[in-house]
Parts: sequence; C-alpha cells; structure tokens
Amino acid sequence: MDELKQVEINVVGSFRLAKTDILKLHDFTLFLQKEIEFLKLLNKKYQSKIITLETSFNDLQDRFGTLDSKPLKIKAPLVYFASKSSKKLHVSTCFFAKKISLKNKVQFSSKLTAFSEGYSICKCVA
Repeated sequence: MDELKQVEINVVGSFRLAKTDILKLHDFTLFLQKEIEFLKLLNKKYQSKIITLETSFNDLQDRFGTLDSKPLKIKAPLVYFASKSSKKLHVSTCFFAKKISLKNKVQFSSKLTAFSEGYSICKCVA
C-alpha cells in the first residue's frame, strides 16, 4: 500500500510540474505574439518610409542622372530603443534592446531626442 501511495504522490507531483511548464509556455507564447504585433507595426511604418525614400531617390535620379555607373546603396535608418525603467538607450540590434519588454519599450529615431528626454546611452550606440 505504501508503494501505491508513493506512486500517487509522484504522479501528482509530475502533473504539477507539467502544469507549471505549460503555464510558462503559455505566458511566453503571449509575449511572442505581442512582440510579433509590435514588429509588424514597425515593419509597416518603415516600409512606407522606404517607398517614400525610393520614390524621392528615383525622382532625383531622373532629374539629375547618376554620377557613375555603380548603384547607390541606401542605408536603413538606425532605430533606437530604450526602457522606461532603466532610461538606457540602445540600437535595435543590441542584446539588451531585445530584452526590453513591450510595456517598457520606447522607440526613438535619433540619439539626440532620447538624450534630451533624459536617457543615457549604452556602449552599443557609441
């Protein structure tokens, strides 16, 4: 009878651990869904900016021609992120920027704007 009770205790313990793991996975899935929505919004915003820049560039090329036969490369604008809680500014590719939660994430288009709002600059920005 003691062995049966021990098996029951072990099974109940295993189910509790499995439930905890499932709840953690659920929370992480919700976080990822929010992150995906945020990235979709950013993508939409930057796609329209890229189209505007390409149109302007093409208009300038039509008007003035090209200076040489090499195609010009347009760099994507840098995006900066900061956390409301730490007041630290990072480039979007920084390890720490990727760890900022959506509710604390603040986006800036320039270092100067962030600096003027009291954010300090991470080494990744320098």
